[in-house]
Amino acid sequence: MSREYYDCLFRFRGAERHLIWFSDDRDGVFADEHYKVPTFASTESLESAFPRLVHGQLKIESPILQDLDSVEASCRSSGKLEIDCGSFLTAWNLYVDVARSVGDRGSAYLDSDSSLDAEYDKLFHGNNFPAMTPPGQHYIPSWSDSERDNIRKHLILGSELFGESIFRHELIGGLE
Repeated sequence: MSREYYDCLFRFRGAERHLIWFSDDRDGVFADEHYKVPTFASTESLESAFPRLVHGQLKIESPILQDLDSVEASCRSSGKLEIDCGSFLTAWNLYVDVARSVGDRGSAYLDSDSSLDAEYDKLFHGNNFPAMTPPGQHYIPSWSDSERDNIRKHLILGSELFGESIFRHELIGGLE
């Protein structure tokens, strides 16, 4: 499989930004030589910077907003964790892709991830993807307090890694 690059739109700590996500045998995000992930103010600024950063072809598709703020707010709330399978799975997957792309800094998240296969599987199946869910059936996961706690801790760890790993491309000489 050859690597394909895409514009990934996310909301994180009140700001909507874009980053370069790629699909390959192992998905990830573009990180610079310092294992930092540049983010962009717009699709246009990402497209403009792309040829200087990446040797490849950017697939032009309208990105879907990944709302990391809603996941972080849920996980940092003091009450019982209410799990939205779709947004939690999206955040989890993006955090794994970032962790794989930022060198040793991502190892704690990847270690945590490897111990939570059961929780991940329930999130995945809780999305009821048509290709995996028989007609007329709908899976709603039942979560133990321990599973909720594991997911909360894991996604907070991912959110912290994400925050430490991204930077505003235009603040270090990128053109916006």
